[in-house]
Amino acid sequence: MLNTVANVGLVLDLFDRDHPEWGVTEVARQLDMPKSNAHALLVSLVKIGLLGRTSRNRYRLGWQLFVLSERMARTSDLKERSRPVMAELSGELRETVLLAVLERSRVLYIDRVEGSHPTVRLAGVRIGSTLPLYCTAVGKVFLADHPHADAVELLGGESFTARTAHTITSMPALLASLRRVRHEGLAFDIRETAPDACCVAAPIRDPTGRAAAALSVSIPAYRFDESAQLVGERLLEAAATISRSLLDADVRAVGVGAA
Repeated sequence: MLNTVANVGLVLDLFDRDHPEWGVTEVARQLDMPKSNAHALLVSLVKIGLLGRTSRNRYRLGWQLFVLSERMARTSDLKERSRPVMAELSGELRETVLLAVLERSRVLYIDRVEGSHPTVRLAGVRIGSTLPLYCTAVGKVFLADHPHADAVELLGGESFTARTAHTITSMPALLASLRRVRHEGLAFDIRETAPDACCVAAPIRDPTGRAAAALSVSIPAYRFDESAQLVGERLLEAAATISRSLLDADVRAVGVGAA
């Protein structure tokens, strides 16, 4: 049973912008499983709506995933309570503000408020996209929230591929940067993910004190130095505001339950 569930995750992970469709043979080869097993798994996923089958007997993501995504958004306080604070922060700084969560060993971006700077505004990541932990500011927030050994395990043997000339590419260098994150409460991506962009991130903490999400501000590299201090200060305030809001919601929920 557990193997089946794990295989479902592996199949769904195959689909991305560059690979929107897969055939049975391709899935079997990619996941190193018998073709009959791959076919049975794909058919089962079609039956429950997680995949759809095209007229050419290829497979795409199914609309049930959209239904589940909408249902999750409606039942989660995180986006609802973060959005007004993100809009206010973006309005003040005129930069793009992003909200991310930890999804297994990657960061998943779940909301975005566009910047309004009169000169350069970054295209950046899209809602629903994922990036590695080691080279993103939000990723470093989540890694720093874990003890040393757990952070290493969370990276899962990451290869530290250099996305730019500034990307951290070794475990010792990354662990050193995480110590700074724990000390300052802020994480930085200084042209590590994209050569023309910088990012600052801070944790949004749940009622237990763990980083439930990360809030970040993306800034074009050429104006980062002049704005970094103000961005960091405002970002910490915004993240703390959202954290308090989540705590208040949890306290009220407990009170209702007790009543």
